[in-house]
Amino acid sequence: MIIVLFVCVTVASGADRPVAVFGFACCFWPGFGPGDSDDDGICLKSNIRYKPCENVSVSNCEVKSNCNAIKLGTPGYGGFKNVKIDSCTVGPCTVDLIRQTAKKYPNITAAPASVSGISIECVDGGRAEDISVTNINIRSTLTPIFIRLGNRPDRMLSDTATYIPCLRNVTISNIVSDGHSHRTSSITGYPGTYVENVQLRHIVLDLDGGGSIQERNVPSVKEKDAGYPTPEMFGQSLPASIFYIRHVNGIMIDDLKVNFAQDDARYPIVLDDVHFATIENSVMKDKSGKERKIAYDGIKMTRTKNIYLNSQEIN
Repeated sequence: MIIVLFVCVTVASGADRPVAVFGFACCFWPGFGPGDSDDDGICLKSNIRYKPCENVSVSNCEVKSNCNAIKLGTPGYGGFKNVKIDSCTVGPCTVDLIRQTAKKYPNITAAPASVSGISIECVDGGRAEDISVTNINIRSTLTPIFIRLGNRPDRMLSDTATYIPCLRNVTISNIVSDGHSHRTSSITGYPGTYVENVQLRHIVLDLDGGGSIQERNVPSVKEKDAGYPTPEMFGQSLPASIFYIRHVNGIMIDDLKVNFAQDDARYPIVLDDVHFATIENSVMKDKSGKERKIAYDGIKMTRTKNIYLNSQEIN
């Protein structure tokens, strides 16, 4: 494939990003790695309004990061379109030079570890759509999957127009990941603006578990729609043990397998302001190895409609 435009690439190790790519139109990027990074690993950015980071293929890469291993944003002024990330491995760095996360925060059981395995972030008024992440093996991460649609008006440059961000048509499939914190994988928009059409298929998660009744029964999770997007933006835990999903219109979870090292008192899945959700063929094992399906009583639903579990409408 021909590289049409490929601007500002850095390849480094240590306390820098191995690869940060800003504002390009077409790229084929095979076989990068390995190298330790105390910042994001593979990071796509979009710095110019109306000029999305688009038509990108990333494949067969090895990533070692103490931050977000594979990430879209920030910033995302122009958005992201037609991005395909395939057949990559994520692993721990040799050393944690800067963050020292396990020493600072509770319930973190791996160090070094990436903050997230996969992060898709659209918070600066751009449009992120048609994104595929598949065949990713993730070791030593705190949060396997983080998808965030936010609204940072103070970061939307100096123009006076109003930009409504969009995050839709995201497929994440064939993922194997661990998870070494109570910072659950999350998919969130903000009030009145929804993440749309997300498909999560063929996912295996090996999670620490260990969540408490107090974490399960937290009265609310702050919106923080203008906050910096990161898994810990909602605190060091969420009321769900597998997925916390809020302000989403259209989501499919199919063939999800979860193994817990410890029993977890939290709801496996929390749906808040979610419309048109389907959960199929999803099971979890407790620390004894006993397997059970994710059932109705394992899903907390608030302000939901058209929710289907194993082909049956439950809300």
